[in-house]
Amino acid sequence: MHRFLAARGQGLTYGQCFLLYVAMFLVAFSQAMTGGKVISPSRQEAFLAVQPAVQSHRKENYKFSDFTLVHVTESKVFLEGQRSGWLTTWTPYNELGRPTSHMSDLSPAYLPNAIISLLTKDAFTYVTLIALLAAFLAGSFAFLLARELALSPPAALLAALGLGVSPSLIYWVTFPMFAAAYGWTMAALYGLVRYVRKPDLLSWAIIAFSVYSQVMSAYPVMVVYHVYLAAGFLVYLYWRLPEFPRRGRDMVRLSAGLASAACVGCLAAFPAVMDTWIATAQSARMHPSVEFLRANLPPMASAWDWSRFVAFWTFPQVMGDPIATDFSPLFNGRSLAPFVVFLLCAAPWRRTWGWWLAVLAMVLADASAPVFAFGAEYLGLGLSRSVPSVHAIVPLVMIAAISMDALLAPKVASSSGDAAGGQRARFIRLLLATVLYGLLLANAVAVSHHLNGVASYRTTLLFALYAPVMWVALQRRWIVLYVLVVLFHLSVFDRTELLVQSRKAIVQSSPLTTELQHLLSDGSRYAVLKSADDFMPANMNAQMLLRSVHTYDSLSPVRYQELIRRLGGESANYGRTNRAIDAGSVGSMDFMLSNIGALVTREPVNSPLVEWDGSFNGLLVYSVKHRWGSFVRVPMSRVRQEGDAVTLADPSAITPQAASLVRDRGDDVELALRDHLDTPSVLVMSQSYNAQWRMQVRVRETWISARPVLVNGAFQGIVLPPEADRVKATFRPWIRWAWLGHAMFGAIALLLMLVALRNTFRRGTPVRHNGHTLEP
Repeated sequence: MHRFLAARGQGLTYGQCFLLYVAMFLVAFSQAMTGGKVISPSRQEAFLAVQPAVQSHRKENYKFSDFTLVHVTESKVFLEGQRSGWLTTWTPYNELGRPTSHMSDLSPAYLPNAIISLLTKDAFTYVTLIALLAAFLAGSFAFLLARELALSPPAALLAALGLGVSPSLIYWVTFPMFAAAYGWTMAALYGLVRYVRKPDLLSWAIIAFSVYSQVMSAYPVMVVYHVYLAAGFLVYLYWRLPEFPRRGRDMVRLSAGLASAACVGCLAAFPAVMDTWIATAQSARMHPSVEFLRANLPPMASAWDWSRFVAFWTFPQVMGDPIATDFSPLFNGRSLAPFVVFLLCAAPWRRTWGWWLAVLAMVLADASAPVFAFGAEYLGLGLSRSVPSVHAIVPLVMIAAISMDALLAPKVASSSGDAAGGQRARFIRLLLATVLYGLLLANAVAVSHHLNGVASYRTTLLFALYAPVMWVALQRRWIVLYVLVVLFHLSVFDRTELLVQSRKAIVQSSPLTTELQHLLSDGSRYAVLKSADDFMPANMNAQMLLRSVHTYDSLSPVRYQELIRRLGGESANYGRTNRAIDAGSVGSMDFMLSNIGALVTREPVNSPLVEWDGSFNGLLVYSVKHRWGSFVRVPMSRVRQEGDAVTLADPSAITPQAASLVRDRGDDVELALRDHLDTPSVLVMSQSYNAQWRMQVRVRETWISARPVLVNGAFQGIVLPPEADRVKATFRPWIRWAWLGHAMFGAIALLLMLVALRNTFRRGTPVRHNGHTLEP
């Protein structure tokens, strides 16, 4: 047996190790790939207050509600929403209409997502495919980086496993932008090393596409953290990589190549960045307070706080099931597998000190309020809420890979005495790793007793047994034995954190939502009154293609937030959330302009404007009578005008149902006006004002440009000249030019294939061998 283990361990190639990674990735994520199952944190019954038709043993956790309220709903709009071009750019379902989101999300404006959107039209399947691809690529690029740094094949395998099937990515699989951030950072680092060694088109393209992918698919603030990490890594390469150019001309050429790749990546993402910047400038999130950004940071004021922090990163399973709803709310999902923890305890300082400094800086930002505030205010780290230490996964994985390489591939000894010294040094390092591993495990047990009064001793014993097995595997270089430990842990622990559901079991309708679909079939919206603010949360209504005045959007415009306050509602978290308005607003000017056709409440509504429609599990539904409709018209003489803003103050001057839809493709609308007035007037559309709408009107069979105006501080209006009879409204955001990035990278890919074919048919072309070493 020991001969088999030793032979297999010593003889593993990069190709074999990568196949092992693929096999273990399939073990980890097989549940999400078979049997009609998809990634989902819940079956959604609780959101819709319906009883499940069939009981399921699969885990649920509503902590990950963004999956339901943002990722799936936005994806449904992308896949099924009305559009005039290749991309859905406007969603009418929340916030009185708003632009769709194209960064750090799941937009087909990002090239890989565009390809995936051709494979399915189901939003849950679409998100599942994107999440699985992001996790797989994260591990794959970690493998390639380790290989490019000349680490041994088992070390490259460890890097892939430590990231691609890490507990952190499995825990957060419902948030693909996290895996994308880690994976494309690894890709960028791999591209940097490769470009320094061989500045060819492929290396340049890897860097360019990595930059593009980071901007388009990663959580924004993580991009900033990883930019600093990449800058530090480039400095490290300068000092440690023999091939790094030292002459001035070569340095300029290298810098120009790297800068051009980064610029191309940024240019490809430019349309999405511009639209996001415009939305951010109109929101309340331009300058959030430091305290708001620190809201998710765990307390780090006592010894127990630090012990808990370390326990969460190392052995959270000792304290229970991390994915369970009753697990500590302070746990942010970031943890490392025990096989990675063991290698971190054996890390060689001389080869890893730079990575440890990166980890230290991130932990320091967690622990020190002044350091965090400085980063948020001056270093660009205040884009969104984030815990700095969560970005330590990339350096920790690389430290573990380097440790594996150092233990398995020591320098060739020049004498028997040196060989014995090398064996003794390895023995001491492994002994130290075992002791430190035991102390970390004991710390997790102590923290569990401190928090819960009890610890899982079966799990503790099993984790303790890992240590001697890994010790033997690394001391004897029996890599297959080490892989078996990884596979066992993955099967028993990590894969159980994967939140998957049967696609058929996910509830997407209820008797109440069906009734709302009937009442709102004319394109009107529903509103929830405060007595029923526990009704279906905002944004989920898009799954049923229902229109609502409410929102769950971090970049909702200040104009919309002020409208909600006038309607008696609240706009929480810098305008991110609104779930209800006040019953006292029924019949007001803002209420009527919002084209609300139904109300959901738990208390009766006393208003001649509404009539009771039905009761559903304690929720009352009222239909709104005598509505003004989606379009109203007012003579210019009856409005107050200030620049490009007008105010309607007199309801008696309003002509309801002033236009009818001729064409509605979401971002391209044509209207037929009911009356042909011989004086200027204002047509008000029941949707949020956005300056990127372009307006045209037809006068005497001729189309001319019209002036858009802001109506009552929130609504879209158009100034109509006399005798106008038709209106065209076209939404023109920057993102519609995102196809240029697709075309550019498609052309680069085609050029790379042509170069590869040319090299294949050339005779005598040597094959590049990656036999370099990276000395400390």
